[in-house]
Amino acid sequence: MSFTVRSSRFPNSINVNKIKMISILSILYQINRMTLKIIEPIRDYLKVFSSPDEFNIWYTKNKDEVNTLTTHKLNKMYKIEGYRITKIKNVLMLKKITEPAHNTNFSNSPLVPENLLELQDEIKNIKTTVNQIIQYLNVQQHIGTQSSQAMLVDVSPPSTTSTTI
Repeated sequence: MSFTVRSSRFPNSINVNKIKMISILSILYQINRMTLKIIEPIRDYLKVFSSPDEFNIWYTKNKDEVNTLTTHKLNKMYKIEGYRITKIKNVLMLKKITEPAHNTNFSNSPLVPENLLELQDEIKNIKTTVNQIIQYLNVQQHIGTQSSQAMLVDVSPPSTTSTTI
């Protein structure tokens, strides 16, 4: 079904179906013109270099291509044993990777097992104290519900709650 629109905004009559068709065609044209780039994580290095000299020889051959990429992408794509690729004032350089100074292996520390045992004992004491408080409050609540009079419940915890930290 087709109809025409006449209005003061449109001096000539316009076919509505033609307008819809033109807008659909323009959208399809724009979709076809767009190129979609799919970005995937780089899982494996494209090339691994065993020394900076080996990388330098390769770099002189591929200098133009490499200079267009970011250092982040270069470090994801290429691995130089013991070095990171960096740029300082647009000059590509290799920076030696240093091992982190902190030790993440806690089992070698002589103080940790003692502290761990102390913490486990302290946690056990806290659990016992909390359970005693719960039992005390439950007894007080049970007594309060059995009494026919309204009575105030003293909620002071038992004396075993005082623990030193």
